[in-house]
Amino acid sequence: MSRSTIKVTLSLVALATATTVTQAQTAASAPKAPPPSAYDKWEDSVKAPCDWLTWGADIRVRDEYMPNVLSLSDASHVSDQNVVRFRGRVWASVTPVTNVSVNARLSAEPRYFTVPASFGPYGRPAATVPPTTPRDGMEWRYGIFDNLNVKWNNIGEQPLALTVGRQDIMLGDFYDWWLVSDGTPNDGSWTFFLDSARLNFEAKEIKTKFDLIYICQTAHPDEWMPTLGETHYSDPPKYLGTDYNLTEQNEQGAVVYVSNKSVK
Repeated sequence: MSRSTIKVTLSLVALATATTVTQAQTAASAPKAPPPSAYDKWEDSVKAPCDWLTWGADIRVRDEYMPNVLSLSDASHVSDQNVVRFRGRVWASVTPVTNVSVNARLSAEPRYFTVPASFGPYGRPAATVPPTTPRDGMEWRYGIFDNLNVKWNNIGEQPLALTVGRQDIMLGDFYDWWLVSDGTPNDGSWTFFLDSARLNFEAKEIKTKFDLIYICQTAHPDEWMPTLGETHYSDPPKYLGTDYNLTEQNEQGAVVYVSNKSVK
């Protein structure tokens, strides 16, 4: 063996030894996750007070300011529109038996018009109402169960799940949903649900998911189940388009969806 070959061999051995030691030191010195704080433990105990119940709540405040949408003249009654949307939700999931859960979510979104509105999805003055008196002030709307379903997991000891009832279905990666996402477009981003039955099978060995879905959607929010409050703005109607329809018409459909992630 030549002297140069010996030098190369020793260099490679030294490099391999140094790399191994460095990796071991890095693993040993990697910071451990801090133990949960007293607040974290309290929060977990509140959200999951017992083995068969979890619950939660949230609130979203959104200000939609639309200046000069239909007119560039400040004197026009359709020059500006500003509405503040207060969406509050509370939900719970109950597991009465293993692999079976009952899930519900109640949602409401009252809206406050800080600038009188007279066009677009918030309604227009009726023909008998002068355009100088557009919709204004607080609009309480109604409360709705935007989730109410039963889910059965691990059917037949297989990676098979069945969900029946009102549920959110968004097919695809987060924020990259295509075709199936918002079943209630007319209420804005208040709700997204689909009244449906969904059968899902996950083949982990080939990184593939199979979905079979039947959808039966209604336009009126209180057609399948009652709402908390009226589903129209006023009675008799004060504005055109005052029924709070979720979509333009009753709809039915079926979806077969296959998603494979074996290729990066």
